Amino acid sequence: MKLSSRSLLAGVALSALLGARPAAAQDPTPPLPPTVPTPVPSPSIDVAQPAPAPTVGGDTVGRILAIVGDSIITNYQLDEDLLRVQVQAGRLPPEGPQLDALRRQLLDARVNELILLQAAQRDTTLKVEESEINSRVEQEIQQRQANFPSQAAFQQALQAQGLTFSEFRDMLAADLKKQQLIQGYIQKVQRDRKPPNVTEEQIREFFEAQKPQLGKRPATVTFDQIVVAPQPSDSAKAAARAIADTVLKKLRAGEDFATLAKRYSDDPSNKDKGGDLGWFRRGQMVQAFEDAAYALRPGEVSGIVETPFGYHIIKLDKIRGAERQARHILIRPVLAPDDTVRARERAEEVAAKLKDGSVPLDTLIRRYNDPTEQQTHVGPFPTDRLPKPYDEHLADVAAGQVVGPFRLTEDDDRPKYAVVKVQAVTAAGEYTLSDPDIHEQVREQVQRNALMDEVIQELRSRTYVDYRLK
Repeated sequence: MKLSSRSLLAGVALSALLGARPAAAQDPTPPLPPTVPTPVPSPSIDVAQPAPAPTVGGDTVGRILAIVGDSIITNYQLDEDLLRVQVQAGRLPPEGPQLDALRRQLLDARVNELILLQAAQRDTTLKVEESEINSRVEQEIQQRQANFPSQAAFQQALQAQGLTFSEFRDMLAADLKKQQLIQGYIQKVQRDRKPPNVTEEQIREFFEAQKPQLGKRPATVTFDQIVVAPQPSDSAKAAARAIADTVLKKLRAGEDFATLAKRYSDDPSNKDKGGDLGWFRRGQMVQAFEDAAYALRPGEVSGIVETPFGYHIIKLDKIRGAERQARHILIRPVLAPDDTVRARERAEEVAAKLKDGSVPLDTLIRRYNDPTEQQTHVGPFPTDRLPKPYDEHLADVAAGQVVGPFRLTEDDDRPKYAVVKVQAVTAAGEYTLSDPDIHEQVREQVQRNALMDEVIQELRSRTYVDYRLK
């Protein structure tokens, strides 16, 4: 069972606090990040969310609104940004000072984006992985296609904008390359340069400006957990190892990997696909499996790799940058009913030791926690979003309370049991700077903004910028 253990604002209002453009339902002119520009995706019309063009008072013929170095920004691009604000906010301000200010704000964001992009392009240490771009393009296309009833409807929407599918794909790829370059440059600046000092007044001003977008702070719970899983007997492990040895001999004799995976593998998620795991990166698999997979070259087959899941045989199919595509055959030791009973007894023992304080929490985690369940510390986590069965067992708890053991799954033939130590419970209310986590997040964001202000001002001083917005 995996739970997100991000900070208090995770999944609630973190986007507003971190300077992303807020959902401006109340304010038709939402504030943009003060220094870091919002990348504007291509193509020019988001076919996933068609909407009528706003009345912006611009010409139908492209008009240059700003020159930045050797690049230009046209009224078409500004119209795109205004359209997104209209879709997001539901309306635009009427013609007048408010709309003029919004146009200037959006144009400034475009200028800053170009300045950063040009700086990133000059930095020869920044590289863009084509394989990663291609992967992200495919994901983006799939997400946009999902908004249409059929592939044909998606193609028709593109044609209505004067685009072929190939042109649409190329525009997405070009935009993602730009975004990746800018992000890489910003990350490098933040890594290499010390951010300026900021005052409590600056922190407070930023927080108060973002506070209307944060909404209410949900009730949260913070806890540590130990997940106890049944362990197979030595004889069961030996039997599984013998089967894995047999399969490996068949592979080395030339039998087909996918065919053997369909016949022998105990991984139901990919057995019928010949053991195909798809693409993965480091950090997505357990350590022993990952180390073995990354040591292979395409076409190679590993020896027998033992993990907490059982015994694996791995075949590496392809390499794409930092990603790997592999197949595996998993042989899992058979669990006996007694193994499940013993797991429950171990979980009860853990709960007793936690309650009487005879053994430190960290020691119990190292000794008993299932190694496939690496998330032992969770929270603060909104109580109204706890998944089953946590929602039932943590519905009304107090700090310091030990809960469990309780079974994590009801229909699994390999049941796991959770023992939870509640560390903190926070009632719903307003976000405040008196919360140390909130204060630290705000301080870090204000520092990042101040650093980017410095960097952009330095770059502007060395870049030709000519505004022509009237």
